[in-house]
Amino acid sequence: MSAEYKTLSAAPLHLSGSSLKLIACGAMLTDHACKVLLSPSSPACLILSGLVGRIAFPLFAFLLVEGFLHTRSRFRYAGNLLLFAALSEVPFDLALYGRPFFRMHQNTLFTLFLALLMLILLETASGKLSGRYSQMSAKILIILAFALAAWLLRTDYDALGVGAVAAMYLLWGWGLPAPSMGCLILNLASFANAGAFLSLLPIACYNGRRGMKVKYAFYLFYPAHLLALYGLKLLM
Repeated sequence: MSAEYKTLSAAPLHLSGSSLKLIACGAMLTDHACKVLLSPSSPACLILSGLVGRIAFPLFAFLLVEGFLHTRSRFRYAGNLLLFAALSEVPFDLALYGRPFFRMHQNTLFTLFLALLMLILLETASGKLSGRYSQMSAKILIILAFALAAWLLRTDYDALGVGAVAAMYLLWGWGLPAPSMGCLILNLASFANAGAFLSLLPIACYNGRRGMKVKYAFYLFYPAHLLALYGLKLLM
C-alpha cells in the first residue's frame, strides 16, 4: 500500500495535520462538555454531542494512521499513547463518572494504543508472509484479536474503533474512501455515531502536511480538559 494519502487538490480549504488535530480537540471538548455539564437528554446535548462530538474519533483515527506511516519510531509513538492513556484514565473517570476508577469504560487513548499495535502487526504480516492467502488470513486474525481486546477492555468505541482504524489503513491509498469506510464501521452497531461522517469534510481538505510541531500539547490536552470539566462540574 502507498504511504501517501491521496489528497484532493481541488478542496476549497487546505488543512494541515495540526489543523485536523485542533478540529478534533474542539469536537472532543464539545462532546465531553455536554456529557459532563449538561443533561444527557437535553436537546443541546443530543445535537452537540451526537453530531459535533462524533467528529473527533474518526479524525484521531485518521491522524493515527498518518502518524504511523510517517513517524520515525513506531514504538516511541506507542509508548507515548500508552503513557498518556494511563495518565488520562483517572481524569476520564472523574469527569464522566464522578469517581477516580471506573473499570467498565476506558478512555479513547487506550483504543488508539491498541489500534497502533494492530497496525504494527499488520505491516509485519505484509512484510513477513509471502502468499496472498497467508497475508489475508493473518491480517483478519490480527484485526479480530485487537477488536476483541478493545471490547474486553471496554475501551471507548471498543471493537468498532479498532475496526475503523484498520479500514482506514488498509484502504489508505484510495483517498477519501478510506476514512469513509472507517466512519461506516463506527455505525455498524447503530447510527449513534452518524455524526462521524461530518469528519469527512475536514479530511477532504487535508493537504498532507504536518503543520505545527506541538504533538505533546495535543497529548496533554486530553487529561487537562477532562480535569477542567470535572472542576467546573464541582463548582456547579
